[in-house]
Amino acid sequence: MQQIGGSDGKDQKPIDSRLIIPMQQLDQVRDKDAPAILFQRMQAAQDGGQQQQSAQQPKGKNW
Repeated sequence: MQQIGGSDGKDQKPIDSRLIIPMQQLDQVRDKDAPAILFQRMQAAQDGGQQQQSAQQPKGKNW
């Protein structure tokens, strides 16, 4: 079967020994990355700001 796109990892260039630790740190950051959690935090912050604005408005009739 023919593979379409991507690589099988066998043809990677040798990694410089000075870059091993920075590359490991980069992999750790990538593993911890969670765009969904960031989005939820941003939405909560935005919704919290709207709730504060609505709490400041009087609830009675404005006429």
